[in-house]
Amino acid sequence: MSDSGKLHLTEGTNEPYKTEAAAKAAQSKKTFESEIVKFGGGYALKDTGRQKPAEAIKEIQQTEQEDRQEKPKTTRPDRNAILSAKRARRKEVSTRDPLEAHSIPGMVLRWVRDTEREGGRKVVSRMKRGWSLVEIQNGVPTAVEGDVNRGGISDRYVTMPGGEGATLYLMAIEEELFQEDRDNFNKTQDIQIEQIRKSAMRPDIEGSGLSWTVTKSAPK
Repeated sequence: MSDSGKLHLTEGTNEPYKTEAAAKAAQSKKTFESEIVKFGGGYALKDTGRQKPAEAIKEIQQTEQEDRQEKPKTTRPDRNAILSAKRARRKEVSTRDPLEAHSIPGMVLRWVRDTEREGGRKVVSRMKRGWSLVEIQNGVPTAVEGDVNRGGISDRYVTMPGGEGATLYLMAIEEELFQEDRDNFNKTQDIQIEQIRKSAMRPDIEGSGLSWTVTKSAPK
């Protein structure tokens, strides 16, 4: 038997029901008879002290059980699971990117684009300047002295499609040599800029102006 005259408010917050409709919805789920009364700017259920018929109580209990089974449990995301998933994605990205997956200690890696028509001339040009091709030896990326196989580059090296019939070859050079190339380039640029500055200070007799175009690009 329930308590006659007891007021029942919203479960969880213990505040009045904001609308009469909300109170009616809650009333239908109670196993005891109640009446809706105004309370605290809203509504409350006043216990009449009588139980609902057994069939009605059974139906209410069955509905509650079905709601518990269907309602998904809301749990806080597992932080470790989220981190594990992110680490797996990061590892997958690194695996797809040879510049990361095939890193070699003490070496700088770059892609060199060449076409079948060029027959590997760009790659060979780099090799003459100290660059090596990268190949996998026993699962370990290794910089090796490249060779030319019948006018083309051997397929044992790390490559990827470069679009429009071109191939990208992964090449490596010692960090010290790479830095030396950059330093030499910067010195050359400084000399060219100084030459341009001095030339610009000379009188322009023909009045045609002076223009310089520097096409050489920095080592990448």
